[in-house]
Amino acid sequence: DCNGDWGGNAVIDECGVCGGDNSSCTGCTDENACNYEGATIEDGSCEYEISQLVDCDNVCLDGGVFYQFNITDTWGDGMCCSNGEGYYSISVDGDEMFVGSDFGEEAYHEFCASSDVCVQLTIVSDNYPREQSWNMIANGVNIGSGEGFDDTYHFGLCTAGCIEETACNFDEDANIDDGSCTVNDECGICGGEGIVEGDCDCDGNQLDVLGVCGGECTA
Repeated sequence: DCNGDWGGNAVIDECGVCGGDNSSCTGCTDENACNYEGATIEDGSCEYEISQLVDCDNVCLDGGVFYQFNITDTWGDGMCCSNGEGYYSISVDGDEMFVGSDFGEEAYHEFCASSDVCVQLTIVSDNYPREQSWNMIANGVNIGSGEGFDDTYHFGLCTAGCIEETACNFDEDANIDDGSCTVNDECGICGGEGIVEGDCDCDGNQLDVLGVCGGECTA
């Protein structure tokens, strides 16, 4: 036989091993699979990336955080139409990425985002918010879940403040609008109330009897 034993029955298997059982070269034969190691006999064990956004270790190709959002509706009619006008939206640093309402039984979204940005989930309920349930996963860890009631959720690095660049109190570090944006009043004071009633200028002066602002004529 292949071992040189007279009368032996050892043969070379398909992997080229004398007396082998083909196990040494059995495995995943797809070179594009995550667990390909040069096998030549396929055993159906090939594993692939769970998304085109990540590598075999489920790490985002751009180095960010891999988010997965799933929402279901037990009645199968989503969050809208004949039972109210509910919806969900997902924004990253203020930019809306996904929105849905008429999704039937289920909706799923996945995306990568830098670890230093804010991910905001907004839920606006329909007439039957208990029919919906959602969950948000980041890098394989469940970071939030709930039902379809009105609410806003924040994930990642979120800093509240004014994000409108034309506002006088614009906060360049903020990535969540907290409704505080304002403008300069007529006196140049950010968020001020302007000239106080009864005054004629921003310095607190009043009109004298001759109509002169800050004048001294009293009679």
